[in-house]
Amino acid sequence: MHGFRQILTEYLQRLRPARIFEWGPGLSTELMLAHAPGAHITSVEHDEAWLHRAVEKFGGGAEILHIPCTDRNSRYATVVYEHAPIDLAFVDGRRRVECVLVALQCLSPNGLVLLHDACRDNYMRPLRHYAEVVEIRANTAVLRPLRHFQRAEPALTTA
Repeated sequence: MHGFRQILTEYLQRLRPARIFEWGPGLSTELMLAHAPGAHITSVEHDEAWLHRAVEKFGGGAEILHIPCTDRNSRYATVVYEHAPIDLAFVDGRRRVECVLVALQCLSPNGLVLLHDACRDNYMRPLRHYAEVVEIRANTAVLRPLRHFQRAEPALTTA
C-alpha cells in the first residue's frame, strides 16, 4: 500500500534535506521526522478532518498548514513559494501536477521532487516537459527540473 516508504527513506538519507515541503501529511511525514531529524518540515493539508489528526500526530515536529482546495484560486499548490528554497518536496495530495510544477521552481540547486502515484499518465505526461525523471520506483517518481525550466525568483518586497 505504501510503496514509497523505501524510496523516500533512501532519498532522505542521501540528500539530508534541511527544508522539506510536502502536500498530504501522513506516513511520509512520519518517515521525514524519523529520517531527517532537524529538518524543517512543512506539510499542506486540504481536508480539515485529516488536518486535525495530522496536527495531533505531527504538530510538534512539523508545520502543518490548512489550505482548502476548493477552487483554482486556492493557494494550495503555490504556498510553497513562501517556503523556498526547499531541498525535497513530496507530492501526495491534491492537484499533483500543479504542485510538482511549483515545487520544481522552488528547489535548492540539488533539490528533488518525489511524486507518489507516478504511474498515472495524466500526471507524468505533462511533467516530462519540465522535469527530468531521475528514477521511478514503487510507483514514485524522483524528479528534478530540466535545465531550461526556470527557478522562481525571490519575491520582491516594497517599502
